[in-house]
This record gives sequence, C-alpha cells and structure tokens, in this order.
Amino acid sequence: AAKAAFDIALAARPADPAARYYRGLWLAQSGDVAGALALWRAIEKDAPADAPWRDKLKSDIERLAGGAPAPR
Repeated sequence: AAKAAFDIALAARPADPAARYYRGLWLAQSGDVAGALALWRAIEKDAPADAPWRDKLKSDIERLAGGAPAPR
C-alpha cells in the first residue's frame, strides 16, 4: 500500500523531495539499497543548500552506504 501511495504522489509531483525520500526509504527497507542510495543522492543533488531536511538526508545516506540497516 505504501509503495502505491508513493507511486501516485511521484506521478503527480515527480520532483517532490518528500515523496522521493519515502520512495527511497521503501526501496531500502525492501532490500534495494543501491536503488535507495541512487535516489537519495539525486535528491541531495537537487536540494537547496538551506533545505531544513538536508542534514537528515545526508545522515541517512552515509549510514545506509556504510552498511547500517535502513531507517525505520
């Protein structure tokens, strides 16, 4: 159900960082770490330097890339 909701949100607003983040979270939790990291790195690249959620995203990327389990 969550994946379907993210797919709908992304179809309506493909650049929405929140929808993209949660889609990446779903990917990570489903075992597609490479897909999650690719998506999150793309979000980080597109994010304004002053985005309030940028530090959280960067932390999640570093942890997942370092082998930590996907955030819950």
